[in-house]
Amino acid sequence: LGYEGLRATVPLPASLVGMAFSTFEMLPPEDQRLLKMASTLNNETFGVRDLMAMLPKASKDDVTKLCERLADPSARTFRKVSLTDDGGSNTRGYMFYSMVL
Repeated sequence: LGYEGLRATVPLPASLVGMAFSTFEMLPPEDQRLLKMASTLNNETFGVRDLMAMLPKASKDDVTKLCERLADPSARTFRKVSLTDDGGSNTRGYMFYSMVL
């Protein structure tokens, strides 16, 4: 079946979904909002610029701080990854810590 096939056909255990939801509910409102917005992106990975497009009033520094806080290993929400921009330069990116959240 492969990963995508399993993901599409095997439901997540309710206890695992409950743990993820509980973790989400304990986050500050601004973190929750950023996670919700990131979940609407159709990419496995994303950068601050992607999120800023959805938060026109937020500064780059504010979005970066939120992402970095969510990428802290103890938060278990984002993982840091390296992205390559259109010019071929590497830049900081993020992906969800797990597919449950």
